[in-house]
Amino acid sequence: MQESNEPLGLPRGSVRAILAIVTVGGAVVMHAMNITVPDWLISMAGTAFGFYFGMRKLK
Repeated sequence: MQESNEPLGLPRGSVRAILAIVTVGGAVVMHAMNITVPDWLISMAGTAFGFYFGMRKLK
């Protein structure tokens, strides 16, 4: 078995992508269900969205 230094043994960037999808997806689902989305979740979703795509641009 090969030892990996990556988190959870997943390819590089997978954990970051999962976190971004869950955060942004949660905000979108809450908005679609007409549930008031807290300001902190909107800020977190924007940060995750920007960070994820910002890191992808560097590659």
